Amino acid sequence: MSTRGRLVLIAAVVVIAVVAFVIAQPGGDDGNDTKSTQATGATGTTGAGKPALPPPVRIVVSGAKPVGGIKKITVQKGDRVRFTVTSDVADEVHVHGYDFMKDVPAGGTVRFDFPARIDGSFEVELEQRAEQIASLRVEP
Repeated sequence: MSTRGRLVLIAAVVVIAVVAFVIAQPGGDDGNDTKSTQATGATGTTGAGKPALPPPVRIVVSGAKPVGGIKKITVQKGDRVRFTVTSDVADEVHVHGYDFMKDVPAGGTVRFDFPARIDGSFEVELEQRAEQIASLRVEP
């Protein structure tokens, strides 16, 4: 096989791998789920044999209230806690117990991604409004 033929073959393999990777990505959440959301750690594996992370829980705040009610997030100790907050009001999102805080601008989104090192139940709230938007449960 000529050098040019090998290059064409390698390019074709790369294109197929990229397309397969894109197709294999998990679908998104439309944010309209009103049921409890449970993130239970690893789901499947990546190509490198490492556990794949579930998509982050999406919390949408409208009128300074969580759409669909307070989201329930449950993980095992040692797993990663992953969620996003999209808000129509500016406030500080505070994860009690872990004392993680991030400012979310009106119309903006903040992301949280941290290891679940402390077991128990914790509130996630819009701090200045004292409005609970999620309940985090870390099981031992």
